[in-house]
Amino acid sequence: MMIKDEIAGMIEAAAKSAQEAGELPAVALPEIVVEHPQRAEHGDYATSLPLRLARPARANPLDLGRILMDRLPASEAVERVEVAPPGFVNFHLSQSWLAKQVEVILDAGPEFAHVPLGGGKRVQVEFVSANPTGPLHAGNGRWAALGSTLARVLQAAGYHVETEYYFNDAGTQVDVFGRTIYARYQEL
Repeated sequence: MMIKDEIAGMIEAAAKSAQEAGELPAVALPEIVVEHPQRAEHGDYATSLPLRLARPARANPLDLGRILMDRLPASEAVERVEVAPPGFVNFHLSQSWLAKQVEVILDAGPEFAHVPLGGGKRVQVEFVSANPTGPLHAGNGRWAALGSTLARVLQAAGYHVETEYYFNDAGTQVDVFGRTIYARYQEL
């Protein structure tokens, strides 16, 4: 399970527990959004659920944040939780948990990045070759490498990927280029 999902589950459990205890009104919970705060000092993840609950619950968002914080289940991943104005709940991840994640990644090897996000959906990645009538430069190789890398990342994410590498050898510019080469050859 990804840490964002774990934190969202913790928040949902806290909200439901607070509703059952009568600390939060029995209003429908909006979707629980967990995201990175804009400023690093506000933690690794944050939710604005108290702000979104304030109007239907007719309560102060800071008070709602404190209620949620007090009811959050323990997690070895979260070192500290704080409520910040105007009604955010900020989560700071544990350094020891983060260090363990490095071990998990190293133990899993290359298979660590293989996740079933794509669910086998088909995608096609198209990328083009260098312009055969113009000068070669670093960007020409970069597009091939970028297209190939993107295809492999999508494949590791569970997508069925097809790639097409277009050879840019058709059209008027190539025809004119061919006639120019032939004309220069005739001059020899």
